[in-house]
Amino acid sequence: MSKEEQELDHELSKLQIDVESNIYAIINDSTVTISGEYVPNSRLAVITAEKLLRISEILSIYEKEE
Repeated sequence: MSKEEQELDHELSKLQIDVESNIYAIINDSTVTISGEYVPNSRLAVITAEKLLRISEILSIYEKEE
């Protein structure tokens, strides 16, 4: 596995954890802060969508390599 592939794998794992945590927070109406600032659920949903977009980009890279 190349260094680039390892970096993508690491990024994908981190993104998946972030998305899962964000969705859990939205569903449970949890209070979320980023760098000490409150993040409303509407903004958290946008952040999660951006992370999902990046996940789709990484998965597309993997599919092209097959």
